[in-house]
Amino acid sequence: KIAQSVGADRKHVATVLDLSDLDGSVTQLGKLVAQDVFDRLVSNAPSVSWIDSSRRDFIIKENQLAADRLMDTATQKQLGRLLGLSVIVTGTVTELGDSARIQLRAVEIETARVIGSASTTVVP
Repeated sequence: KIAQSVGADRKHVATVLDLSDLDGSVTQLGKLVAQDVFDRLVSNAPSVSWIDSSRRDFIIKENQLAADRLMDTATQKQLGRLLGLSVIVTGTVTELGDSARIQLRAVEIETARVIGSASTTVVP
């Protein structure tokens, strides 16, 4: 669903932020799932210009953007301007015992409008 929403406009430039837990903290699992989501989106929405996490993280560090503030709309707009982004894919991953719940949202940076969402529960 996310790939269809973001890929519907060929002009989009997008990235996937590391996923956080429900407390807003980025975990190793959140980073792993974000990379998997990124890889799938690149394959399923090839018309979108995707910004890799290494480039994104370099810009975040160079501009001293606080990683824990990336969920903040103003910080997302600033990141969007620095990278030329029009869409950010963000979300949460929550461990639930022997499964994990993944929730994603594709958000237009300038309007903060959610243009797509998806969720799933996975069992390892």
